[in-house]
Amino acid sequence: MIMDSASTMVSNCCGESSSTARVTAPASRCGERGAALLTCLVLSAVVAAVASTFLGRTLVEQNRIQQRASQERAFWRARGELELAKHAVFHSTYTNDQNDVIQEALARDPSFIAGTSVLVEPAGPNRWYRMIASSDYLGAVGTTVTFVRDGTSYVSYNYYVEQHSLGVSGNVRGKVHSNQKVEFHYPDGTYEGQVSAGNGFDFLNGASAENTTFLGKTEASAAEKELLSRVDFAELESASAYVAPLGVDAQIRFLGEQIEISLFEKSTTVNVPSTHLERHYTGTAYNDDTGQWEPQYEDVEVTIYEDQVVGGQWISTETHGINGIFYFPDQVTSVGGDVQGHVTLVTEKDLVIRESIRYRDAEGDYAFVQNGEAGQPTKRNPDFLRDHSLGVIAKGDVRYSRDVPESMEINAVLMSTEGTVSFEGIEFDAQGNATVSGQARVANCLRRLGSILSFSRPIAAIVDVHGEVSHGFEKGESFYDEAMRFRPPPGFPEEPEAMFWFSYRFEKSSLPDAGVGVPGVGVVPLPQLQSVGEAERTIEAEGEYGFGDSGEYGEGYGSSHGGQQNGDGDNQGGQDLDGGEQQPQQIDPFGTGN
Repeated sequence: MIMDSASTMVSNCCGESSSTARVTAPASRCGERGAALLTCLVLSAVVAAVASTFLGRTLVEQNRIQQRASQERAFWRARGELELAKHAVFHSTYTNDQNDVIQEALARDPSFIAGTSVLVEPAGPNRWYRMIASSDYLGAVGTTVTFVRDGTSYVSYNYYVEQHSLGVSGNVRGKVHSNQKVEFHYPDGTYEGQVSAGNGFDFLNGASAENTTFLGKTEASAAEKELLSRVDFAELESASAYVAPLGVDAQIRFLGEQIEISLFEKSTTVNVPSTHLERHYTGTAYNDDTGQWEPQYEDVEVTIYEDQVVGGQWISTETHGINGIFYFPDQVTSVGGDVQGHVTLVTEKDLVIRESIRYRDAEGDYAFVQNGEAGQPTKRNPDFLRDHSLGVIAKGDVRYSRDVPESMEINAVLMSTEGTVSFEGIEFDAQGNATVSGQARVANCLRRLGSILSFSRPIAAIVDVHGEVSHGFEKGESFYDEAMRFRPPPGFPEEPEAMFWFSYRFEKSSLPDAGVGVPGVGVVPLPQLQSVGEAERTIEAEGEYGFGDSGEYGEGYGSSHGGQQNGDGDNQGGQDLDGGEQQPQQIDPFGTGN
């Protein structure tokens, strides 16, 4: 048989021969089947590997979530214990100005606060303690830490008044208290600290309970406080770095890290005539340009007799390092200059501020830029390194002198235990209304960084019924100095009340030695472990405390009296003036438009 060369003979299942066209086709199909099987095996292995990896990652993620959930449970357990301990400390009784709950805990070993699993230990600086609460849940450990001081410095008050009502407005930080009424002026006020009054709250000039925001505790019928009577002048004198001789007046000038003290013989007061122009209200006139009726005034020359202080003969001048308490049994007739340090001035008489008192750092930078420039917005100086505190404690009045410069800045806590903090020449009548004694003076603006505590209400301006300042500062700004709470001036008095710093979580089981900070948290626990300026910026970054908020001028409480409307309060934000028959206009300081 003749066959094609591509054909071959094969046997079928019956033994018969048959032919096929190509012997290569069956071999090709077998190869394809083998490759497919191999591919399936490889794909199965890859899928198994991916599934295994995914499952592993899922298990890892599940474990991580479970671990995180356990840490959260542990943290919140610890947080609950810490809150119980804080409540016990805050409501504790005091013995010899020491917190009984803290002292009882420190006497134990280990030093747990009674009824809790919270440890307490000294935290370096005087009267600061660290409270540590730890808890575990399914092997995870959560720890939360807070710092507490067993006394609260008087600088925690933004405003404190014992005898009179106090007017406030704007954005106010720090505690506010009056043994009489606290009056809230103008809508949209925000009060970030505790606000209390012995005789209720009043809402005036558009303010109401609905449009006023309180972020802290409020108490309209609080028990009367007598913090100023607790100031121990004898104790302050014994702790002083310098005590002036009796029977002499002093003039003080701050020179950065030094304080210059000049002593003079006692001043004498003489009554002399003085001629000056006095603005008198003559009625109203229609202004075609504005389409409004406007008040009209004329200047009238008048002669008055007023007391004039004649300074005594110079005795001596000496210079000291600025840190510490400086005690003056008699008048301090002049204070001003730049402060770089921690100092408290104490006088048993009056103290007069005649020029700006400003914090200045070692590089020569001030707390604010554009200091004292009217018409310019206030800006915090980013180059200023804060490590400063100045306190003034006077048994008599703290006065802004009549002859202050047009623009003035004061960085200090001002306290008058038996008088007022006010512009010179402002006096109170028997009903507590303010009147002008002697020649009137209107200065341009006052900027304050600090707080005020006084027996009588503080006054920086008297305003007539048309909203015109007739005596005192025409404009100004006020900033509460939050940093003072953690680094008060030396010897500054305290009230027996626990003060807590913010809490933070710590998810490791080990803690560092007391007072040295917590690594990795990014917050040094106490400002005294670094400069106050660095701590302040750290705190701001954490969103806890800041430098204070500027607002519109707020030296104004008032009651309509004798054709004038009296301003007082030196309150942060807003000019606080009560209504009278004609509501005065708000003053926008430095053209900020706030």
